[in-house]
This record gives sequence, C-alpha cells and structure tokens, in this order.
Amino acid sequence: LRALGNLSYNNEMNRNIIKDSDITLKVIDLLKVEDFEILRCACGVIANLCSITDQLVYDFIDNGALIHISNLLDHEKIIVSFMSIHALKNFIDDEKAIPCFMEETVFNNLKKVAFTTKDKNIRQDCFSIIQQLLVNNDDNALTFINDQDGFNTLYNYCFPEENIELDASNNNNDEEKTIQKTTDREAFKLLISLIAKEPFAKIFYKSDVYNSVIESFNSEDLNKLRVSIGIISTLAAHDSIVDDVYKRAEAFLPLHKYDDPEINTFLALTLVNISRSEKSCIELFEKGAADTCLGLLKSDNTKHVNAKNFYALIALRHLAIPTENTCKIAELPELFTILCDIFDHEDDIDIHS
Repeated sequence: LRALGNLSYNNEMNRNIIKDSDITLKVIDLLKVEDFEILRCACGVIANLCSITDQLVYDFIDNGALIHISNLLDHEKIIVSFMSIHALKNFIDDEKAIPCFMEETVFNNLKKVAFTTKDKNIRQDCFSIIQQLLVNNDDNALTFINDQDGFNTLYNYCFPEENIELDASNNNNDEEKTIQKTTDREAFKLLISLIAKEPFAKIFYKSDVYNSVIESFNSEDLNKLRVSIGIISTLAAHDSIVDDVYKRAEAFLPLHKYDDPEINTFLALTLVNISRSEKSCIELFEKGAADTCLGLLKSDNTKHVNAKNFYALIALRHLAIPTENTCKIAELPELFTILCDIFDHEDDIDIHS
C-alpha cells in the first residue's frame, strides 16, 4: 500500500497503469481491517486514484468505498480520520458523485464528525463538504437545518472552543486551562450559504438564534461580532426580513468604532441592504447611519478597503435620496474632504462613479 501510494502520488502515468490493473478494487477490502496503518494507506491510495477518471470514482462508490471511508471519519487515530476526509474531498470533486454522498450513512457520518470532532481541520473539511452537498439541494438542506438543533448548533459551532494549556513550569497543580474562542470559517460559510436562500432565512429569523445574534452586538468579542454582522448583512438582503433588521439598526451602527476590516465590510453591506426604501432611509439617518457611513469611509484599514468603501458610498447615496435628508447629508462635517480623499487614492472606477 505504501508503494502504491508513492507510485500514484502526483504521477498521472503511474495512476493509469495502476487503474488498468486488478489492484484498485482490492484496496477497498482493506478499508475493513483494524490496523490503522493499513487504513491510512488505503485511504491515501484511493484519494490519489480518484483523480484519474469518473468511471473509477463510480467503481469505487459501487463497491462501497464511500461508506467504508466515511465510517473512518471518527477513527481513534487522527491520521486515519485525516486521510479519510482527504479521500472524501477527492470524491466530491466529481459533481456526479455528489448524490452518492447523500446516502444516509455517509451524510450522517459527515454530520456526526462535523459536530463532535475536536480536530479543527477535520471539522472544517466536513463543513466544507456539507456545504457543497447542500448548496443546490434544498430538500437536503432543510433536513440538515431541522437536525442537530438546526441553526442554533451551527451558529454555536462558528465559535468552537480551543483549549490552550497555560505554562505549567511553576508546577502549580491548580492551574486551569484557558479557553480561546476562534471563528470556524467553514461553519460560518455553511451558515451564510443556507440563509442566503429566503426560505431558510425565514426559518433562521423565527428561531431563538436570531435574538442571540442581535444580543451579541453588546459583546466585545470581535469574533462573535464578525459572525453576527455577517449574518445580519445576509438576512437584510431578503425583503421579508429587512424591515425588522433596520428597526434594530441602533444595535449594530456603532460597530465601526472597532475599525475591524471584516466587521466594517459586513456593516457597510448591511447599510446598503437596509436603505432600500425612502422610509427606512429617513429613519436610519435619524439613528446616525450617515455618520456611520462617514466613519467607515474614514477607516484606514487596507484589508477589504475597496469593497467596504464601495458599499459605504452606495449606502450614503441611498440615504441622500429622500429630500428630507439631502441637505442634512450635504452639510455633514468632513463629507467632501472624505470624498475628495477617496478620489485621490482610489483607482476603482465603480467607486469613482
């Protein structure tokens, strides 16, 4: 198996020679043994060979490889789990193989590991595969949402807890472990891809987790604020939800004070989405939305700067449309200084227009 793995790694000619032999399907039988080294190598060989032809992928699937590999996702040896997810990622590169992943055992194994594994990389890969499976299949997406406590579980997994051991050199046996929360990007992307569709956005909006998102704007945790304003910017794109979002604008308008590039970009996009009616523009101006736009435009963070400035300018343009707002916005301190500065330093034609 190690020899086959080495021969088939990044070598197209060798892969085709192996494909034409009677070895390939025999490797599947080795996925049933208990020896973790054999399991690791078998997954690696299958992963390498998946890139040859669609037919070989289907042969692997027809002979049970997909189910056997998915059963290894929560193996006690992390290297076996890692190689099994590597193989699954190569399977899913073939779009025609995607329906096979929805076989109950395979999909349930992916969900189980995504929500229980302690390994960050495996968890993120599972969420990435699940996103690919659900993006064009609303029925499966709805099943996923209704399972595992739905959106609440997925939202909480945007902030997995990572245990960081403190320096124990002082031999203090009472020393506790600290908890550092980081954003799980794949869980976040999966959540955003689901609520980008209005039927699922409505389910999210009616759930308790929507209130948790609004309440999180009282937090000082930048990871939580990034995720929450990202969610709000997506929900605000839906006509059935936008009115409620803009009524809660006072909760998130001050976020530009953190001068965080990701928060600022999502905040600017949110302002674009909630300033689509004359009534909302008048009320948003009274709540200080124009000052927020200027604050976003003054931000000198370079990351995402084009997108952030583009959205902030569109939002400001929306706010200036109602006659009640036009003169007030024209009289804002620093407005024309900021606009001239953008002309001097931005070369993006869309921003200029």
